[in-house]
Amino acid sequence: MYCIRSALQRTHSYTVALQSRGAATATNFQSIKISPDDDGMRLDRWLRNRLNLPQSLLEKHLRKKDVSVSTTASPTSPWVKVGSNTRLQAGQYVLLSSALEEKKEVPVPEKEISPELTRILRSWVIYKDKHIIVLNKPAKVAVQGATDSVASLLGAFKYDYDEKPSIVHRLDKDTSGILLLARTKPVARDLSEAWRNHKVKKMYWAILVGKPEKRAGMIRAALTRRNKRDGDEPELVRLADPNSTVAKEEAVTAFNMIEWLGSTDSGFFTFMAFKPITGRTHQLRVHSASVLKCPILGDNKYGEGPPESIRLLREEEDFKGLQLHAREVLFVHPVTQKEIHIKASVPKHMKNALDTLGFSGDVTAAGSSFKE
Repeated sequence: MYCIRSALQRTHSYTVALQSRGAATATNFQSIKISPDDDGMRLDRWLRNRLNLPQSLLEKHLRKKDVSVSTTASPTSPWVKVGSNTRLQAGQYVLLSSALEEKKEVPVPEKEISPELTRILRSWVIYKDKHIIVLNKPAKVAVQGATDSVASLLGAFKYDYDEKPSIVHRLDKDTSGILLLARTKPVARDLSEAWRNHKVKKMYWAILVGKPEKRAGMIRAALTRRNKRDGDEPELVRLADPNSTVAKEEAVTAFNMIEWLGSTDSGFFTFMAFKPITGRTHQLRVHSASVLKCPILGDNKYGEGPPESIRLLREEEDFKGLQLHAREVLFVHPVTQKEIHIKASVPKHMKNALDTLGFSGDVTAAGSSFKE
């Protein structure tokens, strides 16, 4: 799709001494001016759209200061450290070290989408108007990065438009549920700004292993990322040490129990509703496991997987996967200014788990909605 030299037209090469990186020798870099259409976009998303690099590799380059942002394209521009969540402004310049060109991946061609695949993909659509599309994304489908990600399949959602829609926000590969697409760049910019300013309300359903001490409350626990060392997985997130100088991000989650599940035979579980106030990577998974002490069922990264008692009740394949679902979204339409409230039906593996664990109600009418 993209490579640094062919995709970026307003690119200039300079020679600059990267003193902030401790480099004594001069290094080539490229500068790309941010267009009005990209105003307000996160730096990591901007880079992914152009370089076709996975998030883990982008984070590595950001830590090594291979990327910077400046108000000028001058070779004397200060090379400052930026983060993945840095917001770009129209007229700024993104500075790219030659290291990115040296290590870039081979671009993945846009996936050819057959009529049958188009039909399947469009079956995910639960809302569509002239400006916005909302998907009920299945679990185990990546949003970005992979060859079969939503990003590589956006052509199926053009309908009668010439341009593909844009992805507005992130959603973990293993999490099912609501994913917003913007059909025009102005709408993408407005929705991204609303998301960034916490004007889009989200509600998730999850099945937790165990019973939290409180039925409802607010979690305020900052998060930090682990480095890849001593066998840790890249981008593994944990609670931040308040006494540490390591970079941390504020993370706030409201929770409200819907129903306790299970029995003495199967063990006890909790059907929980989460309303994330902030939107950090793996926020709900870490807050569940480390604050509530009840990991999400099926979370092999932060939990221990389904207990043995669960496997005795039903074949694990019937509800294998992370039991976390982006259930509802509530926001003001950026064009019509009307309130939009959308619910995504639960996936089969979650419904099977709820049935197995004895959920007493109708899952389509379960509580903890925005409207309560």
